[in-house]
Amino acid sequence: VGDNSIDIPEANVIIQISSHAGSRRQEAQRLGRILRAK
Repeated sequence: VGDNSIDIPEANVIIQISSHAGSRRQEAQRLGRILRAK
């Protein structure tokens, strides 16, 4: 979940349960989406 474009502008907190799903590239992309300035 979250690999494809997901936008929740009201969210203040993201909780990531598993960091072992997918490749390192996917993990970096997820983190980048979380940290991206609005």
